[in-house]
Amino acid sequence: ILGEPHIEIGSDTATISWDTDKEANSVVDYASDSEYQSGGYAHKEEDAETYSLKHSITLLALRPETPYHFRIISKPQLGPQAQTEDKSFTTKSTLPQIFGIHLLNVGENTATLTWSTQVPAGGLVEFTNMSTRETKSIGDPSMQIGHTIRLPDLKFRTPYTATIKANTATGDVIASQPVTFVTTKDDTPPLILNVANESTLFPGADVKVQTIVSWDTDKVSECQVFYGEGLTVTNENKVSLPIETGYVLKHTQVITQFTPSTVYKFWIECDDKNGNHSKSEDFVLYTPDLQKNVIDLILENFQGTFGWVNNIGK
Repeated sequence: ILGEPHIEIGSDTATISWDTDKEANSVVDYASDSEYQSGGYAHKEEDAETYSLKHSITLLALRPETPYHFRIISKPQLGPQAQTEDKSFTTKSTLPQIFGIHLLNVGENTATLTWSTQVPAGGLVEFTNMSTRETKSIGDPSMQIGHTIRLPDLKFRTPYTATIKANTATGDVIASQPVTFVTTKDDTPPLILNVANESTLFPGADVKVQTIVSWDTDKVSECQVFYGEGLTVTNENKVSLPIETGYVLKHTQVITQFTPSTVYKFWIECDDKNGNHSKSEDFVLYTPDLQKNVIDLILENFQGTFGWVNNIGK
């Protein structure tokens, strides 16, 4: 066997090529790292009936991002076989595919791109000002399937191209076709997303319920929370929290006026920097029940049996 073998590695295949000084057959013993550590080579791929000076064997159905051990064996028709020492390689990760590209909210100086990948990947957008040819990039290295990146500091009434790049944990990168857009006056209302609420009851002499309402917007906005007791809210029983004092993407408000065991309806209204207004759907929440202590429960039980319990303390 002459020199070192040549290996072409994919995510689920590997092709191993080598030369011999005599015509011989082609055999590759191989195993994943875990298989090799527990019992040596678990698999064999061979072309035992073809004798040649040049050899190539492809290993199929490998696991992505996995270390493998292998050795090469070549045996001529006459004479002893030759074999290498143990060698290794690691398969590549599965390359992400970029699909579902959507351009959201192209404004005067911002634009938002969303897309998906079929495997978790980091995301990066390279965008170029077609007038000045200046190129910038912005990215999110976290490995995820759904991606949203906002492009900041764009020039008004300017054409841009943007290319999305998805990268795997092992450093493989794939790029999309360029997306072209022109910044313009933003007349699209902000989207109100991922609305959630969490209520906590604080017992004591002055029982309080604290409710945290959180949500996202797809562009920086100032928002306000409105609510009312019951399922029907009118101008008479509508209450509002103070409007936020800054334009942000992630929003949190705290309500401390709720009472226990009560149904409330609430909604959110937001305005972006251009005055575009949006209102969320209506949401309903039920505040926690006031838990009675053991003495209260005992007294209620006696009160149901003996009417004189009502006179205790009188």
